[in-house]
Amino acid sequence: MGHCIEMLDFPYGTNKNKILAEIQEWASYNCDRQENPSGRYHGNFKFEENREFKTRDEAERYLDGLGSYVDRGVIYYEYPKIEPKSAMKKLKEQAEKLKEQGFKYALEHSVQKQKVQYIGCKHCGSKINRQYISEEFNRRINQGGKAANLDYKDWDNKSEFTFIHYNQKCPVCKGDLRSEYIQEKLDEYANKISDLNKKYKELEKQLNEKNFKKAKKMWLCKVEVHC
Repeated sequence: MGHCIEMLDFPYGTNKNKILAEIQEWASYNCDRQENPSGRYHGNFKFEENREFKTRDEAERYLDGLGSYVDRGVIYYEYPKIEPKSAMKKLKEQAEKLKEQGFKYALEHSVQKQKVQYIGCKHCGSKINRQYISEEFNRRINQGGKAANLDYKDWDNKSEFTFIHYNQKCPVCKGDLRSEYIQEKLDEYANKISDLNKKYKELEKQLNEKNFKKAKKMWLCKVEVHC
């Protein structure tokens, strides 16, 4: 059992009763029917008419911070599609290049690539049979013959960015089995990518501000059910 959370978008002029009806429909499909046989939405939802954000990202960050089952609708602005400037394209290319390099580095320096049969955990002192943590990993990596099946673009924060990372953990204490220099190198990649993305977002923000009069007003509604 867990929480199912969704961010639903609606044009600002959408009838509120229609929005509430769609939220109810979403809830009925996603809630735990054993706990809630009727699929009825809990109803803890409010429209925050005076809460406006210039971008969807800002609105989503606000809604994410409200806590469990505090469902709200806030206003944001959707901007017309813009043609990225050359500086933005260059930043994007640099970030994508670093992502690919970082992914390859993580793969080449994974514990599954080591040749020793037993890997020592420096955190708890356990000795781990490499085969124990390699079978599923190798199946995923070799699926279709392309390592690119794994998405190296998922660099959400520091080292928490790929399937590879989650398979470098000691099954006893969950400590990272990789050497510190490998983790530091991956953090370096992640920090550089983050800096490039921030610069890109800043240039994008400047372009959006110039097009603010053309932006479309939207509702972003955070909804949550027990599933």
